[in-house]
Amino acid sequence: MERNEFRVDHLEGLSVITVSGNLDTHSSYRFDEIISQLLEKGVANLVIEMKDGGFIGTASVEVLLRTSDRCSRAGGSLSICGASRTARETLAALGVDQVIGVYEDRKGALLSRPPDVRRRLGVLERRRRPDRRTVPDAPSDTERRKTDRRQSVTTES
Repeated sequence: MERNEFRVDHLEGLSVITVSGNLDTHSSYRFDEIISQLLEKGVANLVIEMKDGGFIGTASVEVLLRTSDRCSRAGGSLSICGASRTARETLAALGVDQVIGVYEDRKGALLSRPPDVRRRLGVLERRRRPDRRTVPDAPSDTERRKTDRRQSVTTES
């Protein structure tokens, strides 16, 4: 039997549980214990980061769904990241991805958080500036407003 490892990282406003190995029936009991301890301590925002595991069993899916519900009732949320293709397909087939956010990596899961949590974590989405080179002669918004005002004054006279 493969040994699973669970590591908990406490970040500002949420905890990340990193799971190494498959989440099968045997590991689901320990997984549930760890999550329950965190929820009892008042942690409402959780990210489950799956590493080195290709399988997620129905017992662990049940733990995830219960955890999602408990997090929501406490005003937080649950996200999953780093799952293998097999695990993502299992979650999708069971409709879990409709209830719990499933992301490719930790950054995606953190970016899914509300803006205040992202700010505390120091994870901000970079906004792309529009490329003005594509329209070289386009007037700026300020220039357009000035032109519109001039035209309205001219037509009123």
